[in-house]
Amino acid sequence: MSPEPDGSSRPSAANLRRIALHFGVRPAELMLPQEEFENHPNVTSLLYGAAQGNVGPDGFDSAFLGQTIPLRRYLGYYLSYFLSHSWENSVICAMVRLDEYEGMVRCRSLERSVDPEDGSLFLSKYSGRVAFLGGRIFVMEFRTLARDALVETVLKPNMRITASRMISRLVLK
Repeated sequence: MSPEPDGSSRPSAANLRRIALHFGVRPAELMLPQEEFENHPNVTSLLYGAAQGNVGPDGFDSAFLGQTIPLRRYLGYYLSYFLSHSWENSVICAMVRLDEYEGMVRCRSLERSVDPEDGSLFLSKYSGRVAFLGGRIFVMEFRTLARDALVETVLKPNMRITASRMISRLVLK
């Protein structure tokens, strides 16, 4: 590595593995943006020590920190289709966006539906977080306009197909 602190040089893959092993983190974690690296659960425990407990977010929030690497391939825009519980035999389509925000993967959804009986327009917006745990994708969303619902979705990706094909088959709601 160059002694220049400007970031113009990167260690070789072998040296990166050695550095990661020395600090007890994964090589990919060393390549994260600084803020995300500092907020990563593996790094937080190293920075503040296990004796002080979890200095960063705890409980529920900690499940969503450090998820940008395993979920990065799923970031983007999607259409989500699901059966309506309000209108029999009706399918609702939602626009879903997965993006990185403050060291986590955020999910934002927008649904627009029309009552088949009287033509009334309904709009629902959701905001939430995404985690990849135990080989599953967990999506937790809160209905932001009405502020009256939490939505949980658990997806089990089929690793035998590519990410682009898998996403087209997944239903986020």
